[in-house]
Amino acid sequence: MVFIDKVREYHKNHDDEELHQDIEKAIDYCIKNNILKEFLKERRTEVLDMTAVDYTYERRMILNYNEGKEEGIKEILLDKISKKLSKGKSISQIADELEESEDAIMELAKEIEDK
Repeated sequence: MVFIDKVREYHKNHDDEELHQDIEKAIDYCIKNNILKEFLKERRTEVLDMTAVDYTYERRMILNYNEGKEEGIKEILLDKISKKLSKGKSISQIADELEESEDAIMELAKEIEDK
């Protein structure tokens, strides 16, 4: 667990291009602090490769989940706007009721019209 926590700590503010370097730092930290020392010394390359694959997969799954969640929220918002427009409400009223900007509501209303 310490190893994974260190990978996350080192990689927190970095992009994916630096992932291998951050994993290397985590491995070095653990070896220096006698955490899985022999295992990491013997299987450094394997641990590096597997951690990179797992970490990248985990991040991709989180991004996909968040994209799906955002898309679901957008669909709910589009549905609400459509219903309010069909009741004759103005963009200004809808924006106020949904606590969104008028520009955002206008843009979504155009999407509804285009469908």
